[in-house]
Parts: sequence; structure tokens; C-alpha cells
Amino acid sequence: MINKQKKLPQRMLVFSEVSRRGSFTEAADVLGLTKSGVSQYVSQLEAELGVQLLTRTTRRLVLTQAGLMFVERCRQLENLLDLTVDEIEEREGRPKGPLSITAPHALAPSIIIPAIGNLVDEFPGLEPRILIDDRPSNIVDQGIDLAIRVGDLEDSTLRARLLGEQHNILVASPSYLANNPSPKNLSELSEHPFIATSWQQGRQQRLLDDKKVYDIALKPKFRVNTAVTAAQLATAGKGFALLPNLYLVELLAAGQLVRILPQIRTPARLINSVHSYRGDVPLKVRRCIDLIKSRLEQFSEYKTE
Repeated sequence: MINKQKKLPQRMLVFSEVSRRGSFTEAADVLGLTKSGVSQYVSQLEAELGVQLLTRTTRRLVLTQAGLMFVERCRQLENLLDLTVDEIEEREGRPKGPLSITAPHALAPSIIIPAIGNLVDEFPGLEPRILIDDRPSNIVDQGIDLAIRVGDLEDSTLRARLLGEQHNILVASPSYLANNPSPKNLSELSEHPFIATSWQQGRQQRLLDDKKVYDIALKPKFRVNTAVTAAQLATAGKGFALLPNLYLVELLAAGQLVRILPQIRTPARLINSVHSYRGDVPLKVRRCIDLIKSRLEQFSEYKTE
């Protein structure tokens, strides 16, 4: 029994990576093992536990009910090992190693990238993996340390911390406005080509000023799937866009875009950090959150101007 227990942690870590990747081959690449070696680890684990953890098909691996329960324990073991290493490194004041963070495109240029840069300056031994994606990631399955999310959070066991907020504002390029009269009100806005992101298509836009709330339908001229593409089209003079204020910080400062109807904005959306750590949170994650929050606070003036 003692020998089995000695081998169990390594097999649990291998199984966790297999479940995360959904493939023996991909797990083997990450772990530096052979595909047959990874498969053997899982088979031995199933034999020792006396249960089937995976259903193997020609296309993919699927966790059984027992596998779903067991993988949670494997993830807890991973977190405990990570925390143990972090505690030792923190005693020396030098967190190092991988740090995975995901965030939406709108926060990348002015918030996330500078904050991560400052974090690496502080702890040169860190090896960040930055995943910029507007779609929420499953941070447990993908092994992500920290997610920055905008908008309402789904109910879950993940831990969240409020960092700030953002809203969308109306912008166009100086070249566009030089050839087209700037709209004086929302009625005139509908006469201009709208560059719509995927989350703005097929729906009314709720807009605010200091006194009223408006729900208006804007017919898209261009349909795009990221704020980055919408900003590029707006900068090229193809129309106006309704984009996150924090993404526009540098473009507005450089004069590449200007606000139209500056009294108008969308309702504020909350920005939260989300992670799956229980108990003590590693220093590298805590510092990352603090730096992102500090960066957001630097641009707090863009909330209402």
C-alpha cells in the first residue's frame, strides 16, 4: 500500500494533464513523456483504483463520472504543490515560473500588457503566458492562474475580486469627420455607417447621457468580431464605432480617433479578477491582480469624460 501511495501523486498529475488536454499525445508533449508512457500511467491508475476514469474513443477522451470526481482531487493536488513552491519562493521574495492569465482584447493594450510588464520587472523569474480572448475560458480545465472578466459573472465556485469598470463611447476618425458632418444628436447618428462588433449586432444599444436613457437600433455597415478590428476600421475613416473606453486610451491620446456625442456612453460594466485558488493565493497572482487594479485606477477619469 505504501509503494502505491508513493506512486499515486505522479500518476494523479499525469491524469490531470490528460483530462485538461483531452489527448494522450498533447499531454505527453506538455509533460515530456511518450504517448505510450502517459497511457500506461492512466491504465495503472485505473487498475489501482478499480474504476474506469476515461472512456477512450477514436476521436477523443471523455471523463467518466468517477473520472470527473477524481480529477477534482488531482487539481487540488496541483494547487497544493504550486502553493508549496510559491511559499518557498516567497520566503526568498522571488516568485518565478509559469503564470497564465487571460483577458479580453479591450483591456490588453492599456491595462493587461503594461501590468504584466511591470510584474516581470519586479519578478524576472516569472514566465507569463498571456491569452487574449473575448470568450470566457474554463480556467480550471485550461490551467489558467488568473482571468480578467468584464460584465456579469456566472455563479461558480471561483473567487472573484472587483477591480474597476468600463463603458463604451462613440468614436470616429478626424479624417471621417473632415468629410462628414459630425452628428449633433442620436437621430443624426443613424445616418452614419456603424462599425458593429459581434456583441452589438442584432440588438438595440442602450446609451446614457446625464439625464436620460436611450435604447436605439443602429444598423451595421460593417460587422466584425473584435474591438481591435472595429477600431482599425474606424481609424481608417470607414465610419463610427461604439468601443470600450479603456481600449481607446492610446488612440484618443494620439488623435487617431475622437469622441462624437461626448455626453453619450453605455452603462458601466464591472471588471473582475477571477481565479480558482482556495485559501492562500500565490504571491505572483496577488501582485498581478494589484498591478492590474492600479492600472485601471490610473485611467478612472475615462469613466465619465
